[in-house]
Amino acid sequence: INAEYGEPKKSKVNYGVNYCVLLTILTLGVVVLLMLLTSRSSTPYELPAELVEHVNKGQYIPIWDGERELRVFVRVEGPKGAETVLLLHGVPFSSFAYRHMIPMLVSQNLRVIAIDFPGQGLSDKPHGPDYSWSYLARTLKSLVDALNIEQAHLVVHDISGPIGIEFAINNPSRIASLTIANTLLNVEHFVPPFPMSLFLY
Repeated sequence: INAEYGEPKKSKVNYGVNYCVLLTILTLGVVVLLMLLTSRSSTPYELPAELVEHVNKGQYIPIWDGERELRVFVRVEGPKGAETVLLLHGVPFSSFAYRHMIPMLVSQNLRVIAIDFPGQGLSDKPHGPDYSWSYLARTLKSLVDALNIEQAHLVVHDISGPIGIEFAINNPSRIASLTIANTLLNVEHFVPPFPMSLFLY
């Protein structure tokens, strides 16, 4: 090092910004890839067969969020009276993400329920709610009540972790077990990534 110029300055890297940029690029890449894969078997006027099957196997359940009625998309499969598995999706996803897991769980003689949170997937997307963890946990409680679920094995993934865990804390008797997959629990300083902001109102 030339003493005349002194010690070289260390560059500061904003890892938070880089992470968001990388996540955005990856998300866009996945979207483009899905468009390319589905374009081979689909015309601009038809949906992929898997999505059509998913929609046809689902139903809309009306719930009350405290201020308005919402229609929540729910896919229910498996024998009535069997143990229930409740699948909660992340962002940017929907119950469609569980389409391959649902038949596997049903084959184990389980009743499987996969939902779309309000504001995502095929559920209503009203303006007004803040779509916070607590709001979505309350709507989850309303949905569980509407479906007469006494107890369920709860599966959370990604952003649904804080939602499902808040529901579990407030309703411990309704949780048979809790399965956590790639989620976060410390949300005090959480900053939503760019793709998530597209789903917030």
